[in-house]
Amino acid sequence: MSNASSARIELHYRPSGLLALAVSALALAAAACVWVSVLPAWAALAVVPLWAWALADLRAGQGTRIVLGGDGVATLARSSREWRAESVAIVEAGPLTVLELSGESARTRLLFCGDTLAPALRRQLRLWVRAHQARAAAEAARP
Repeated sequence: MSNASSARIELHYRPSGLLALAVSALALAAAACVWVSVLPAWAALAVVPLWAWALADLRAGQGTRIVLGGDGVATLARSSREWRAESVAIVEAGPLTVLELSGESARTRLLFCGDTLAPALRRQLRLWVRAHQARAAAEAARP
């Protein structure tokens, strides 16, 4: 575990093609449900802006570079703006991994899927976050 906590991890975020496909399939299913319901047929068009918004949200983090240093410092660079994250958290649910970075001036969540985060890198990321959360908790507990 000491290797994972001292290692430097660099991630380049790219949106997941699998998630975009899943969102598109859900939007198509929603439009079909509205179409066959008692609602007017034109109401199915309301799904289009919601679908576009969901896809835009998936692509919002494209080009983001995350560097998790061996010293516990995480930096995020997006479109010529770089900021330091004071808090890094990870949530995993099946093939999905959500990396949440928050600092004084910003907060962001990046969603990874199996096609954008290799299992070895996912494990490395999980170990890094756990090691540095434990270190931060121990430092906060000191008088």
